Amino acid sequence: TPSAVAPLYPKEVKKGKQLGQGGFACVHEATFTIKGKYNTRFSVAEICSRAAMQEPSHNRKYAIKCLNKGLKPKEFKAAAADLKREAIFMRSLDHKNIMKLRGAAFSDKANKSPFIVLDRLHETLDERIRAWRASPLPRTQMDQSPRMSLKLSYAFQLASALEYLHKQRLVFRDLKPQNMGFLLNNVEHSPYHKDELQLFDFGLCRALPEESPTLPCEGEQTFHMSMAGTPRYMAPECLSYQAYNCKSDCYGFAMVCFTVFAEEKPFVNIMGHKMDHFQHFVCERRYRPDLAMLDLPQPLVDLIQGSWCHDIAKRLSMKEVCKK
Repeated sequence: TPSAVAPLYPKEVKKGKQLGQGGFACVHEATFTIKGKYNTRFSVAEICSRAAMQEPSHNRKYAIKCLNKGLKPKEFKAAAADLKREAIFMRSLDHKNIMKLRGAAFSDKANKSPFIVLDRLHETLDERIRAWRASPLPRTQMDQSPRMSLKLSYAFQLASALEYLHKQRLVFRDLKPQNMGFLLNNVEHSPYHKDELQLFDFGLCRALPEESPTLPCEGEQTFHMSMAGTPRYMAPECLSYQAYNCKSDCYGFAMVCFTVFAEEKPFVNIMGHKMDHFQHFVCERRYRPDLAMLDLPQPLVDLIQGSWCHDIAKRLSMKEVCKK
């Protein structure tokens, strides 16, 4: 069962250094000074969650995600709605590899600064891959190295998180190493420490529409929804504005796996994020990264290739991936 989310007020938050910024929102380090008075509508669990935010015995650091300053009214309204949707999704989820929502501020009508509170990351998966690339290992040593064990562990953890999401009929839609990371709750920051992977940034996550009972193949129906994601990791059906379902995440999973094992982004020769370039290579030419150069075990190669299959109907589901 998901733990209670602490209801907070802007005046209780002290923002620290900026950790990241997107088009509509930014992330800062945060500390809290919880006031003694609280709203009588708070539940006992919410009151306890509020108190825990500044409990020194908790070996936990926090980050706050809030909207950028200077947004136009329409942009602010849309960004605030996305942030609220993200909070709704996150507070309903309970999986060890999905980042927990710790607090939020939305209910105060006078509050023009909505925000959510998350656990502070030590580093993203993208940053860890960059560190690996800066200290390369010979291919002949990779199979037996602690690094390979970590990579396999991260792939399994991501698969487990996605299988859980898909059981809730949620499609993440923006899988990439920048949206996965490791918590700043452990003093062991060795690159070979087996931290638990955390999937975060649910801003583009959506619930699938209800399936039609008149159509066959439960769980295989596709739906026309808005196109979203990062082109380098997007499934062909999304790049070509076709109907899709949770299996679009399976393609993203395969691309993340390639990035982890190769220690480089997929389609490294395609510069920038121009959609038409990826549409040409991924959709028309059906080009995929070269796995042969990685010298991976054949079962792993089969799993990755099955997950990025062009035909969504033939592509592996995350349930099938987790069984392999």
